[in-house]
Amino acid sequence: MFGQVRQWEKRHVTERIVEELREELRLEQERGAEPSAGVMDSRSVRTADAVRSDTCGYGAGMKINGRKRFIVTDTLGLLVTVCVMSVSWQDRGGAKTTLLDTYPFSPIRHVFAGQGLRGPAGRLGR
Repeated sequence: MFGQVRQWEKRHVTERIVEELREELRLEQERGAEPSAGVMDSRSVRTADAVRSDTCGYGAGMKINGRKRFIVTDTLGLLVTVCVMSVSWQDRGGAKTTLLDTYPFSPIRHVFAGQGLRGPAGRLGR
């Protein structure tokens, strides 16, 4: 089974399935097939003790060892992008990285985000 999943990942099957389902659901909701706006949020999560320490970090604010995930959805809540990084990343830096992963591969050009992901001028990733 693991070998099959690895083959799917190499061929980007999972991404294509998500894209197809998102298009179908958006059309069902009488929206355009491709989203033009999205919503971004982050969440810090604890990792199990068995997780390699070089793939996670220590978050001083929440006092946990773990990872941080940044997720961009369209305005219907359908998945567009997921970035996972060490919990030691600052929200603004992670938001910038996530946007750089989102823009080249999706039509989303407007992203709504919480205050913690914004910089001093209200811009993301600054």
